[in-house]
Amino acid sequence: MKRRRRGFGIAALFSAALIHAASAGAAAAAAQSAGLSIVVIEGEGAVNIIKQKTAVNPIVEVRDRSNLPVSGVAVTFSVGGQGASFAGGASTLTVTTNAAGRAVVAGLTPTATGAVTINASAIVNGQTIAATITQTNFATVAEAAASGAAAGGGGAASAAGAGGATGGGLGTGAIIGIVVGGVAVVGGAVVARGLNAADDETRVTVSCTFTVTPTTVEVPAAGGTVVITVNASPTGCVTPWNITNNATFVAADRTSGTGSGTVTLTIAANPIGPLGRSFAVAVAGTIVNFSQLGPQL
Repeated sequence: MKRRRRGFGIAALFSAALIHAASAGAAAAAAQSAGLSIVVIEGEGAVNIIKQKTAVNPIVEVRDRSNLPVSGVAVTFSVGGQGASFAGGASTLTVTTNAAGRAVVAGLTPTATGAVTINASAIVNGQTIAATITQTNFATVAEAAASGAAAGGGGAASAAGAGGATGGGLGTGAIIGIVVGGVAVVGGAVVARGLNAADDETRVTVSCTFTVTPTTVEVPAAGGTVVITVNASPTGCVTPWNITNNATFVAADRTSGTGSGTVTLTIAANPIGPLGRSFAVAVAGTIVNFSQLGPQL
């Protein structure tokens, strides 16, 4: 009898240990998920133009308690009301966060004027995390521009939240991002707004001014590669630029870029003769002139 009781006691202790371990694991998982948050990166405060049939697609980032990105989380976006829809007229869209912890919406289309609310939520280990994105739809660019002037006095200063004017429009210090051909424009400047839910930090990106070097290049008869550098200012601007090349004997490693960058051109050997040849390539709006020697006879 004593042996049986001893065995029963050991079994009871073992079972209790397992229950305690399972409970501790569940508590740890819940605590970890409770430390997660959804941060809005792009789309908050954006202005969409119905006539253009394009909108600023939201981007959110899932972060852990250490403010590090978390990949592999399914984030569901849902549109409140009738102001917008996703591809195919859907009111919800689920996107899994990528390696950078970001869920990127595609195919958002404005359908009615007024405020639009987009909710982003995810369930991790039974815990729900969420964020809300608010945008405004206008029928035309003119209507959006008029509202922006009333909200913040117009121009880039109001876009940056300067002046703090009130009374109508989109509200105090509103940032207007009018989508035209996929590019948000404010008073001639390209603007992108991202609201960080953690620290309420707003960032504004203005249009770039480009400096291209070199602008004059001599190429040997045998050909070769030339690296063209594009410097964009101010730092952090994201205006796109293009490369125009009509010479069949010149190959570029890219056809466009954004902000600062480089272009590598590969130029074939010149078979024309000792007189050589001249040609030009346009990079970020600047003409780069080339002269290539001919083969020596």
